[in-house]
Amino acid sequence: MGSWGENFDEELKNQEEIEVGVRFGFKGMSFLIDRIVEETREYDDKHPKDDLRFILFNDLFIIAILVTFSYNILMIVTLFFMLFYGYILIQLGKAWKRFSYPMWQYRLMAILGLIVAVAVGVVAQILIF
Repeated sequence: MGSWGENFDEELKNQEEIEVGVRFGFKGMSFLIDRIVEETREYDDKHPKDDLRFILFNDLFIIAILVTFSYNILMIVTLFFMLFYGYILIQLGKAWKRFSYPMWQYRLMAILGLIVAVAVGVVAQILIF
């Protein structure tokens, strides 16, 4: 007699669902994007798109914080980190394209988001310093 139900692929059986939460670290965001790209087999107009948007807004929030603290000598450090978070934007664009979503939507969200993040950061910088 055969063992019914034990023919599952071990990789699929042990695979956890991807949880996209608030991430502040560059490395965590990068690994999360890589994991979404590698492990998402079926996609529609909602599933990974919402996760990618959430990561985009996390990234823009961090950029706004970095712009806020880009003042005098701290600018050397914050510009270095802004390059890392800029790379996350490029990585998100590649993931967006991989899932065949319209690139104009991503570009519009990224450009407007960057404008808003820089504006909020500058206003907060003026209020703090």
